[in-house]
Amino acid sequence: MHGQKWKVDLHKFLKDAVSTQGPPESIQLADPAMSIAAIMLELAERCVQLNDPKLNALMCRLILYQIADPNHPDYDPELCETIYKKAYSNYGATESLNANPRHITPS
Repeated sequence: MHGQKWKVDLHKFLKDAVSTQGPPESIQLADPAMSIAAIMLELAERCVQLNDPKLNALMCRLILYQIADPNHPDYDPELCETIYKKAYSNYGATESLNANPRHITPS
C-alpha cells in the first residue's frame, strides 16, 4: 500500500467488539456499535458523492468501500492503490479522482 498507511476493517472490529461469545460487558457495546456502523455507512455514501481523493483513501483504509474489502467480490486492490496514490501524492486538493465513482460503493 502506498506510504504504508494503517488499514482497519471497521466492520470486523465492530462485530468482534460486540461478539456475544466474549465477556458480558461486550453485550453493552451492541447498541453503540450499531449506531457507529450506521453513521459510517452514511459517511461512506457521502464520500462517494463528494469523490474527494483523500476522503476516498480514508474510506478504503477503513474498508468502508467494497473495493477495499478483500472478502467482497468487488475487491479491487489496483483501484485502491490508484486512490491511495491520488490522495497521498502531490496532486492538488481539489483535483478529482480519475476513477469512476460508480465503482466505489459503500460496503
